Amino acid sequence: MMDTNERFIFLLVVIAIGGMIALTIGYMEHVRRSEMRRLESLLERAKELGGFDIIGAYMNPGDVGDIEGLLDRMKENGVNLIIVFVNPRGQVAYYPSKYYKFIGGRGEDPLARIIDMAHERGIKVWAWFDFMGYKELLERHPDWAAVYPDGKTTLERPYYEGSAARYPMNPLHPEVKEFWKNALLELVTRYDIDGVNFEDDYGYCYGGENYSYDDMNRKAFLRFALEHNVTDVVWPDDVVPGGRYHDLWIKFKCHTIAELTKELYQAIKSVKPHVVVSIAVAVHPWQLECGVDWRLLAKEGCIDALTFMLYSDDTDWVARSAKMVSDEFKRLNSTVKPIIIIGWELRDDPPVKWLEQAVAVLELGYKELILFDASIVDSIPNCWSVFKELRRV
Repeated sequence: MMDTNERFIFLLVVIAIGGMIALTIGYMEHVRRSEMRRLESLLERAKELGGFDIIGAYMNPGDVGDIEGLLDRMKENGVNLIIVFVNPRGQVAYYPSKYYKFIGGRGEDPLARIIDMAHERGIKVWAWFDFMGYKELLERHPDWAAVYPDGKTTLERPYYEGSAARYPMNPLHPEVKEFWKNALLELVTRYDIDGVNFEDDYGYCYGGENYSYDDMNRKAFLRFALEHNVTDVVWPDDVVPGGRYHDLWIKFKCHTIAELTKELYQAIKSVKPHVVVSIAVAVHPWQLECGVDWRLLAKEGCIDALTFMLYSDDTDWVARSAKMVSDEFKRLNSTVKPIIIIGWELRDDPPVKWLEQAVAVLELGYKELILFDASIVDSIPNCWSVFKELRRV
């Protein structure tokens, strides 16, 4: 039995806990109401601005259990474009392919089924294409592997994403370019896709690693350097980060990738002119190390669209970056279309944060928006529904 003091202390503890619970519930209700008011205000502003013509979402089929159900939710909530990762990191393909290892059983074709289901719902399909090599491919063609400054190849020393080995290839090698071209043409000619979105890993850098310092690139760079009146290159010391001619090496890489992009673009357009060809890019200067210069691609009209990965939970940064992109395209008088991608860093945020960034993009006059990615949006309760009011009907 408790004495009087113990009962008094117990009662105080119970009252304190009850008060804390009440305060917590009250605070959560205040936050909920505040978010609802913010949500309503943003939706009203979106209505005034007219909404987006296209709302798209990236999707890796391996991340989604019920693809048909996902497509139903997308259609119901105004999403009219899906960008399907057809060959994730170049390791497998969600379609029978001569060039990649098929992940599926005999008689199956997951990509064809996704395309059919999407088109039945009025949703367009872009193929999200990855340029990474894979071990068995480089074992058959070791000279295709990218080369590190120390002479080791990516076959000998793969780049790792966590525990997964990645095998970058040499984007200057004619046979590598032909492999990529044929793999893309296989996709475009066999499937009724509406577009292709290039992953940004077909350049000279990925995950902080730099390559390709092979003899083919050395000779091509020396010719490029000569055109810029540079004749005293010490290879590779002068071109690695911190080297005397590193900036010129970046310029060479960007020129090489722009020419490759044009080549792949023209190959696709030669067989299906209506297919939209795009590439995912970042506004960060580090992407120049990869040889991907979005300003150069926009200026030279190498592609139909550039999809800008503006991944941040800082809406002001997203808005500033989207405005900078818009201003640059006007300055360049480019025929290429800029499209903003939001998400990824919003994976732990409520729907109102996604809506906030979408409306910030809409305020700048963009009429297309892409979400990264479908599985993330699907995992956030009520997140799809905020986009229903954003589609221009």
